[in-house]
This record gives sequence, structure tokens and C-alpha cells, in this order.
Amino acid sequence: MSQIRDFDEYLKPCATFGEQQRENQLRLAVETSAALYLDERLEHLHEALDEISRLVAAGKPPDVGLHDRGPRISPPDDATLAEANVLRPQAYDLMPRVKSTDRLLEVDLWTDFTRRFTHRKCEAKAPERTLLLTAILVDAFNLGLEKMVDTCAGTSAAKLAWLVAWYIRDETHQKGSEELANYLHCLPFTTYWGAGTTAPPITTTSFLSFILHRTS
Repeated sequence: MSQIRDFDEYLKPCATFGEQQRENQLRLAVETSAALYLDERLEHLHEALDEISRLVAAGKPPDVGLHDRGPRISPPDDATLAEANVLRPQAYDLMPRVKSTDRLLEVDLWTDFTRRFTHRKCEAKAPERTLLLTAILVDAFNLGLEKMVDTCAGTSAAKLAWLVAWYIRDETHQKGSEELANYLHCLPFTTYWGAGTTAPPITTTSFLSFILHRTS
């Protein structure tokens, strides 16, 4: 027997709710009036702001100060060792310079996740895989179509917009994420984070993270 019920079955019937509300018998931990609830939260907010102002004026915490243009929070000190700063550029110089789209193409050879990005109407695969990956990177980099076109020769905003409109949507992202998750599940290093039976959802912004960690 399914343990999942219709959401309305979890709610109190409207008639019962109205009657208990009129008789002040709801026994809720919050105000049922939006105006009263907001007034209460605003009062707490003002009290918290007053307390912060008092602490800042007394020099507590030491990294926060009040200036003519408002509060200022000092950035945290760089805890990186000087030796690490010397080694960092040397380590990066050892890595080959590879385009992000080329890395995505390599990942697609391992996983074939792009086959999940199908046409909205006919479920056909995207005709140009490289352009599809470029369109996916638009979301991952949060650049926008125009800026991505400026960095990628041989494409146009119209082509990318067409791919985004017809092939890239929540459903295809989910299916592509499943392919990546299944592939990750088979890799030996996943056992370092547990039994490998569960994994967080993979989004477009984590595609690049997956690629960089896998190729490093």
C-alpha cells in the first residue's frame, strides 16, 4: 500500500480551520495574522540591528567597522603559505591548456550524456554536439549568449538560442545528470565519500567541476 497521500489529505479541512480560527483554538506557534507576524519579525530585526550597532561601536567583532559610507567588513587574512603560492603557478603550468568544450566532448565520449538532450517535440538528438555543449556552458559560466559568442568562433547567438529553446530544459538536464551520476558511481574514487549508493543532484554548474576533477 502506498504511503504517499494526496497533499490535501494532510491539511485541516477548511470548515474546521475556520471554526477553530474564530474560536482562537488553532494553537499555532505563530500569529495567524500576516500584519501581526510581520510586525513581530520587524521588531526582532530592529533589536538585532541595534545589538550589532552596539557591538561594532565597541570594536566587537574587530573585523567590522562603521565608516561614513556605512559598515565595512575586512576580508579574511590569506592563510595560504608562501611556499604554496610559489608552487601554485608551477603546478598550473604542468597542466595542458584545454578548451572547456573539448573537455566536455571528452566527458561525452565517456558518458554519452548529450544523447539525453533531445528535441522538445520529436525527441531527436541535437544535430551539432559541439554547439550543444557550448549552449550548456552558457548556463555553467552564467555568461549569457552574446558573451559566449564573443569567446567562441564559428557560432552565433541565434544558433545557441535555438538549441537552448529546443534541446535544453529541466527534463533534459535531469536525464543528462543521471548519466553523469551513473558514471561517477562506477569510478573507484567515489568510495572515498561513502558507499556510493547516493549522490547529490548534478546541475549544469557542476558539469565543469566534474570535468576539472576528473581530468586533473
